[in-house]
Amino acid sequence: MTDSHKLLRFKREAEILRKLLLQESPNSRSASEALDQLDSVFIDVREMEQYRTTGRLRLDHLFIESDLGNNKELMESYSRFANLAEGIEL
Repeated sequence: MTDSHKLLRFKREAEILRKLLLQESPNSRSASEALDQLDSVFIDVREMEQYRTTGRLRLDHLFIESDLGNNKELMESYSRFANLAEGIEL
């Protein structure tokens, strides 16, 4: 996968995850916490002009041990986003 393709995918996944978390946040403290912790990452990705990793996110516990784990779409979105953030290609 080319870096330009990775960048487009990273931006798309960031926006999808952000929207899903916004939908869940009125009813989920964990979603609000994840949004707060990821806000600067979302801004960074939105402003990127070329793909680069952002480092380990370390929010897995929020998506596994909380109510967020019950939302398969949200879990899969976080997984795709985290892999791109960390430079893991699956």
